[in-house]
Amino acid sequence: MIVLLVYGAEKSLADDLVENPLCDLNTGSPCSAEDHEECRFQNGSNEIGVCMCKSGFAREFQGAPCLPENVIPTTFILSKVVNNTSVEAMKNSLNFTVEGPSIVRLPTNSVNASIVFSTGIIPHEDSYSFLWELLQGTGLAVAPSYKRPVLELSQLRPGKLLFHVTMSNATHSGSQQYGLLVEPPITPNKPPKAVIRPESPVRGVEGTRLTLDAEGSIDDGKIISYKWTQDEGPSVPIQAMNTPILTLDNMVAGNYMFSVVVTDNEGLTASTSARVVIEAERDDPPKAHINECGSKEHSGSITVRLPLSELSLCGNGSTDDKGIVSYNWFRVDKLSEKLSVDTAGSTTNVLTLRNIQANERFGPYEFQLDVKDTKGQKDSAHISVFVNKPQNLPPELRFFQSLRKYFFFKVADAGGNHTVILPESAIVLVGNAKDDGSIVGYEWRQIDGPSKSVLLNADKAKATASALEEGVYHFVLTVVDDGGKNEPPTARAHNVTVQLPTSIAILNATSSSDDAGIVVFHWQQLDDVPASMIPLDGSENRAVMFVTGLVEGSHFYNLTVIDQQKASNSILVTLTVTRGVEEVESVEILMKKNIGEWTYRQSRKLKDRIEASLAGSIEECDSVVVQFTRFETLAHDGRLWAVFYAKSFSRQGQSNSEKQPHVLDSGLVVNADRIVSILRDEKSMLSDFQISIIQPLYCKLDCSGHGKCDDVTKQCECDDFWMGNIFAYLSSGFVKEDCAWSSIYFFMISISLVVICAFFLMTKRRSIWHRVNKRRFRRRKRYVALRSQVDDVEKETYRLRNGPRLEPTPTLDSSESLGSESDDLIHVSKNILSQQQRENL
Repeated sequence: MIVLLVYGAEKSLADDLVENPLCDLNTGSPCSAEDHEECRFQNGSNEIGVCMCKSGFAREFQGAPCLPENVIPTTFILSKVVNNTSVEAMKNSLNFTVEGPSIVRLPTNSVNASIVFSTGIIPHEDSYSFLWELLQGTGLAVAPSYKRPVLELSQLRPGKLLFHVTMSNATHSGSQQYGLLVEPPITPNKPPKAVIRPESPVRGVEGTRLTLDAEGSIDDGKIISYKWTQDEGPSVPIQAMNTPILTLDNMVAGNYMFSVVVTDNEGLTASTSARVVIEAERDDPPKAHINECGSKEHSGSITVRLPLSELSLCGNGSTDDKGIVSYNWFRVDKLSEKLSVDTAGSTTNVLTLRNIQANERFGPYEFQLDVKDTKGQKDSAHISVFVNKPQNLPPELRFFQSLRKYFFFKVADAGGNHTVILPESAIVLVGNAKDDGSIVGYEWRQIDGPSKSVLLNADKAKATASALEEGVYHFVLTVVDDGGKNEPPTARAHNVTVQLPTSIAILNATSSSDDAGIVVFHWQQLDDVPASMIPLDGSENRAVMFVTGLVEGSHFYNLTVIDQQKASNSILVTLTVTRGVEEVESVEILMKKNIGEWTYRQSRKLKDRIEASLAGSIEECDSVVVQFTRFETLAHDGRLWAVFYAKSFSRQGQSNSEKQPHVLDSGLVVNADRIVSILRDEKSMLSDFQISIIQPLYCKLDCSGHGKCDDVTKQCECDDFWMGNIFAYLSSGFVKEDCAWSSIYFFMISISLVVICAFFLMTKRRSIWHRVNKRRFRRRKRYVALRSQVDDVEKETYRLRNGPRLEPTPTLDSSESLGSESDDLIHVSKNILSQQQRENL
């Protein structure tokens, strides 16, 4: 059995052979012949081989030089062991040290490490082989060679390098480790930068927890301490001051300022502040309600009839989101001297009324309930109590018969029979009728007697009868109570004018009156009132009506009032809605937002951004206030539609004699077009709030006085027989901005131009056809082909040689059809022939 024992190496010889470097079979590079290496072929490639040791040489380990195989180094022993023979190793070690710095700091960019014997001599490269193997710190330095006794490192980077150094020769070998720590350059300490998150201002609601975080503070070293302080606002206990996170609990509403000071490891500090705005917790005011105990109606008035021992008014129907803490009842009518009543429970939720009196003649009892919640917010409710007397009965009539034979009276409790003894001729008749109400009329009449008597004050309770004669007189007294007498109510309400953007109009009929009190108010809109104008909370059945959804124009409402006896009265009230300057100069914006997610916080942020942009761009003002009037959702695409206007304020100058603070003027409404032009340049604001459209709410084009501008499309809608300027329409990007052209004149001119062009074209066409027809019937000209000069000369020579002959004069086929051009050619030909003949002779 053969056993390979390797000492001082981590890999086997087979692994070293497999990991030999690659080389080029054609050039042998990078194999070195001086190091006894050669490039050998490997299967799979005809160009790439492996650097191997030449025959008779071998490596101790990967990266070691090639040494003769008959040399057995101290660190590598190959033995054959047969039949469990042990392996014996002999070692001859080399003692050396590595001299060089162990720590170096940038910007030092190079360092040398040398192999030195214990005697202080550096070994020679020819006698030993050297290898520096990098164990740690790849990429932190560069060396020209790792096979020399001196390692020259350059291009150093911060980090730790560790080398395994090996030196050997034919008989001896040794190794050491060398470490080098490269530290970063020393830079001057910079002060830290304190940062608080969230960014200022931080907003919260009272009673909730708020956290300020300074962990994001920056330093080139390390921050070792944090110190929090409160600079402004109501006092707040700070539990832990040396902590990066400050937690604040149960803060009350107000404005606060908190600061943090951060300190780094070298004692430099930095500070920053954060403004905290704590808003009051939302607490809606209470809503007061009064009703008769046992009834759920809240009509504002109740009617009862005597006899009644007591009446209870309940205020426990009042509501509040946090709870009601106090109830207070007050009598607010001005009838205390005429109508008395006993009350109990004026500070509870139930008021009890006793000893109630009928108030038909004076008006109702009126009571007010004030309720308060935990924040001291108050609301009031009123109720009117109409008390009717018991069911009306006719007066009681009594008949009396005279005990004497002289007189007999038939009266209504007229005091009994009376006897008058002549010569007395007069008597006083006294009536005392009883009724469940009150007597409002008396009438005395004589119905029988010996003569006609004279009645004085016959319409009074006491009447005088005179001119009496002897005999029996019968008188009757008729009384009338107040059960059948009632004055109808009087409806009163003033006409109202409001200006948009006011969103609610108030119609008030509280000045209406009645002798016993009005129990029903009813407002009825006429048929031509826009359906969007809706009364709020059933106020059409109250003395004061609130109307929302206002539309510009004049609108009419019929007011009807009814009293206890069902008598009524009506008047017509006019509500006029006009556009105020705030409405005319309003601006609309469209945002890609959901109205359900649009909060008051986002609205405040947008308002602040708009105010800042306008104040910075309008030079003549010191501040700008923006007021939003509407937030709605567009049904077709769900975008958020908002409308606002802006007012600019300037500070009035102060006098020289008295130093008074500047006072803001009443403010001017900013022009809508100016607002739009400024805000369209605020690209960051448009992007942050996803604003897609910003434009004036109303179109202000005059349309040349022949149309009106549509507020939705912002384009002119021309009247009949008018149209826009076509050239302006094309130049403005197909936007109709005027109605300057008459459509009648335009079409007349257009038709005239078409007729003129058609006439011109027909005339031109007729002229062209006339020329064509004229050429078609013209007699065609005929031409005789011209002969060449050579032919003429030869022919003429031949004629002269053979003698003159008489030849007939040539005639043309048609002399009339020959042109002047042909004649010239014939003459030229004759001249040429004559000249040639003279030359030949």
